[in-house]
Amino acid sequence: EIGSGSAMPDTDLDGHYHGTHVASIAVGAAAGNVPNGVAPGADLLAVQVFTRFESSDDCGDSAPCTYAYDSDILEGLEWVYEQRDVIDVVAANLSLGGYPVAPGACSNTYTSVVALLDSVDIAVVAATGNSGATNGISAPACTPGAVAVGATRGTGGSESIASYSNRSSEMDLLAPGTNILAALPGGTRGSLTGTSMATPHVAGAWAVARSAGILNVLNEFQRVGTTIGGYP
Repeated sequence: EIGSGSAMPDTDLDGHYHGTHVASIAVGAAAGNVPNGVAPGADLLAVQVFTRFESSDDCGDSAPCTYAYDSDILEGLEWVYEQRDVIDVVAANLSLGGYPVAPGACSNTYTSVVALLDSVDIAVVAATGNSGATNGISAPACTPGAVAVGATRGTGGSESIASYSNRSSEMDLLAPGTNILAALPGGTRGSLTGTSMATPHVAGAWAVARSAGILNVLNEFQRVGTTIGGYP
C-alpha cells in the first residue's frame, strides 16, 4: 500500500511512536524544541513490515501488539532494491531485531537480500539489539554485509557503550542511543533510548556522506571514529 496515510502510526498500539521517532532522528527537520535530524535534506521511504496481532496467545497481557515476520522484512528490503532506478536510495534503516546470537552463528535468512542491496550501494543499517549481550548481536544486524550499530550513552567526551546495547566482534559502529530527543506522533516530542535510536544516526550520516561523494562510507566512519571500550 503506497497511498496517502500508508505510513501513519497505529496509535492504540504500545510503541506506535517508534517509527516516527526513528525517522525524525535520521531525516527530521527542526521544529520548536525538536532538533534537526542527522540528514534533514534527505528524503524518507517509510516501509511498514510489522503486523498487528489481537490475540493474547500472541501478545500475552499486552494485546493488541505488533511483531515483524522475517518474510515481511525481506519483502520490504526487496521492494527497496526495486526502487533503485527510480529513487536514489543510499541506506535501509532496520531499527528492529531478534535475540542476540554469538559471532559466526547468524542464520542465512538475510544474507542474499543484504548482498543484493550491497551490490547496488544501498547499505543495510541494523540495530544490534537491547539485551545487554557482550558477545552477541541480533539478526539481521549479524548478517554479513549489514552495518551493525550499537548504542552509546553520555556526551562531551565521556561516552561509553550503553549497558543495554548488544555488542560483539561483529558490531561495526557505535552511535548515540540514550535519551535521544526527537519527534513523536501528533506533533509532540520526547526522548527514547535504545539501539533503535543509534541506528538512524548512522543511516542519516550515511546519506550525508554519500551526498558528499564518499563511496566507501563504513571504512571512512571507522577511520575517523574513536574506539570505545575496545570496539570500533
